[in-house]
Amino acid sequence: MNYSGSNGIRRPPTDRERQLAERRSREALARRRRAEKRAKRKKIAAIVLVLILIAAAIYAIALIRDRAGGNVVLSAKELAAVKREEALEELKDYPVYADAGGLSSKCVLLCDLTTGKVICEKNAAETVKIASLTKIMTAVVAIENVPDLNAGYTMSDSIIRYLRSENASVAGFAAGERVTGYDLLYAAMLPSGGDGAMGLADLTAGSQEAFVDMMNAKAKELGMNRTRFTNATGFDDDGNYSCAYDLSLLFEYALKNDLFRKVATSSTYTTSSTAEHPGGIKLRSTVYGGFADNGIGMGDVIGGKTGYTYDAGRCLATYAVKDGEEYILITLGASRTPYHFSDANKIYSEFVDN
Repeated sequence: MNYSGSNGIRRPPTDRERQLAERRSREALARRRRAEKRAKRKKIAAIVLVLILIAAAIYAIALIRDRAGGNVVLSAKELAAVKREEALEELKDYPVYADAGGLSSKCVLLCDLTTGKVICEKNAAETVKIASLTKIMTAVVAIENVPDLNAGYTMSDSIIRYLRSENASVAGFAAGERVTGYDLLYAAMLPSGGDGAMGLADLTAGSQEAFVDMMNAKAKELGMNRTRFTNATGFDDDGNYSCAYDLSLLFEYALKNDLFRKVATSSTYTTSSTAEHPGGIKLRSTVYGGFADNGIGMGDVIGGKTGYTYDAGRCLATYAVKDGEEYILITLGASRTPYHFSDANKIYSEFVDN
């Protein structure tokens, strides 16, 4: 700054002029620093954006490579979640059961296991209570984790008393009766016995609680993202639920096991001879019995599992074979007997037999 008098001769700045110059210098320095900070923030933001775009590109490439059969970049857990959600999204494109004939069941899913296609669905992703269809998972976990199902198990008095207090369906074992794992398995699946299911839980894991943890771990492994178990029997509980889609995943998986398939397609079974039941207990399938007792033809159905509680309604999982093609049908929430059986007959007749 030029400090000159009226005669043009330079003079020393006054205090006021010096203070003004210093203030202007500080302001200029502050403006420069603010500009530098803004530039630095913009640079960081640009770097973050580039990293996000790179991550998104890697994710997209991983999905493309997976679908093309290449190497999978995603973790198994991430990939399972993506595939499950994609599958549920695809349900929107599957034929919705028109319900022209009036189905009682609230949720339906019919699958062709041979082709892997869904033939029709109705509210298949809706989470609901599933009653004794829970026992399909009970059977799977027991089969996969009990080394020898010939092993003996002494029926617990506490289990028998608990089931009586709940007025639950039972196979008929007595407290203290020594039975085998096979007896428990058939008891849980054919007459839907709570004594069979809870006995399997004890035999497999040592406690009901530990067994439920195993059930939920298996559900997670199978990608049953809309499923949670709180007991081995299917008793009504707000925390015990699934959906038709998840149950189709479970049922399809279970049927790949030879022992499960044998049990699920058996019409009768007689338990081992014991002191309490020297001739064994003759168990009858509620699937075969349900169709026959209500005068409804089974058609191509050769097995499955029934379920009922007041809150869940009538539930049914069936397995059918026609001309070498395999089918599974899940129906949930029918209002009363025999509507779950008549619904199954109606759906198979319309979509499989024609």
